[in-house]
Amino acid sequence: MNMAAARDFEKADAELNVVFKKLVVLLDEEGKKKLVAAQRAWLVFRDAQATFDADAMRGGSAARGLYSATREDLTEQRTVELKKMLKFAEAYPAR
Repeated sequence: MNMAAARDFEKADAELNVVFKKLVVLLDEEGKKKLVAAQRAWLVFRDAQATFDADAMRGGSAARGLYSATREDLTEQRTVELKKMLKFAEAYPAR
């Protein structure tokens, strides 16, 4: 079960990276810097939240799966956000 959760997270993370790369090429230099900074901060948040959630099962075999499941869920949410940003950037390209 933990391995399946880890694979599900990896799949979600791969999709996020595809969308992120599409978005970043549409931004000007200032926009790129800001997106990269926001993404780095978001990654710290995602992993900290997953660590907190997994703590509910501290010491148990399900902790690792819960950690991966939280990372997957938050990554999917972030991908939706990035897709919205991508749609906007495509409609209003940087000069």
